[in-house]
Amino acid sequence: PRLPRWMTRLPWQLLAVDGTTLSTTRSPAITRHFPTIKDRSGGELSPHPLTRFVVAWDVLRHLPVTWWLSSIRSGERMSFLSMLQRITTSSLFLFDRGFPSRDLLTALLARGHHFVFRMVATDAAAWPEVQRFLASKKRSAWVTFTIGRGKQVSTIRLRLIRRVFLRGRPCKGQKREVMV
Repeated sequence: PRLPRWMTRLPWQLLAVDGTTLSTTRSPAITRHFPTIKDRSGGELSPHPLTRFVVAWDVLRHLPVTWWLSSIRSGERMSFLSMLQRITTSSLFLFDRGFPSRDLLTALLARGHHFVFRMVATDAAAWPEVQRFLASKKRSAWVTFTIGRGKQVSTIRLRLIRRVFLRGRPCKGQKREVMV
């Protein structure tokens, strides 16, 4: 499909990042590195070892730039941080809801990357800054975030945007979701 003209003129490579769970074949070599998931009583939920597969995909060229395969016990964020050192050119990353973390923001900014995150907007899981933004009922705002740890603590200003759905959305029977 044709991409918008502004997207092809970006000075950075445009990378979409997401992760998934892959089921692998069972062999002694694979089960040493990748676990099978067990329930509380110790029984296997699946006979196949599970892996976490995270990929950074070049949106304009439709090609993977880099990927990381890890144990299912490793989260998407940790897998991405492990593969981030492989991406040497300044990039604009597009992330889904599971990725935002203060450590990840710190790592991206330290390497000169740009990012767009889809943030969790539920009361239980949203960052305090996102909760205050949602309570303000504004459509968009510049919000100050604290990132880093220890002596490396700093503040950054990020723009938060409340997604406005098209008329007719959500479809009949679906609940309207708030998206930031």
